[in-house]
Amino acid sequence: MHFTFTGFHQTNNIRQFQFEALAPDRTRSTFLVHADLTLLRKYHISLQDAPLLCLQLLETTDEAALSLSVMFSEEDMRKHDAGRIATREAALLKKKQARTAIDPQRLGPAWRSKPQP
Repeated sequence: MHFTFTGFHQTNNIRQFQFEALAPDRTRSTFLVHADLTLLRKYHISLQDAPLLCLQLLETTDEAALSLSVMFSEEDMRKHDAGRIATREAALLKKKQARTAIDPQRLGPAWRSKPQP
């Protein structure tokens, strides 16, 4: 199925993201994904990222288990947060490993001058 984000509605602290699905036989269906804004803030997920995360939830859910109304649960948010933290830590490790030792003989003006025989 191909999903297209069509908008959202909000009631109290629950935001409903609406997606239109286009099946291979060209039939259209409307899906709602509910997300609790309090939990989004708790797991440091911005409102701009929420529609994309809801789309990923729809795309990764088995079509047989997919209903017209889905909840973006706290467990899904926890998994996203853990993945984001792991990615950030991996980037920091990569950044630290990229540094090379500095040769003290090549500091300052030493690297500009020609070596003396």
